[in-house]
Amino acid sequence: MWLRSSVRVSQTAFSVFKSSFASAATAPKKTKMGPVQDAMRKKLTEQLKPTKLEIEDESYKHRGHRGVAEDDKFAHGETHFNVEIESEAFSGMPMLKRHQLVYQVLDDEMKNFVHALSIKARPPPAALPLASPEDAAK
Repeated sequence: MWLRSSVRVSQTAFSVFKSSFASAATAPKKTKMGPVQDAMRKKLTEQLKPTKLEIEDESYKHRGHRGVAEDDKFAHGETHFNVEIESEAFSGMPMLKRHQLVYQVLDDEMKNFVHALSIKARPPPAALPLASPEDAAK
């Protein structure tokens, strides 16, 4: 009898834990930009003139982490972002230099608001060198 009831309690506790964990990780994405995301978009647009720019706020996935703790400088909630940007400004630059340029543009946000930033920065497809038929044959 004791074994059956403890197994039942354990299964119930696991179900509650599993559902609360799943809901936190799959919370709906914000449709409205916050002030940090808005400032990032404005700076990247003005300074790099991108042909493509996507900024995704993934802060909801990190609730409870240090980056969103209430007593932290990141308490405003916009802390984790993915940036995908295509710009002519990246033409001829290696990946490290492209990332450094994005960090330079977003310097204030990185120092004061953003805890984590994932960057995909590249020149537009038209700016990429085309392979010659001889290169394709190799």
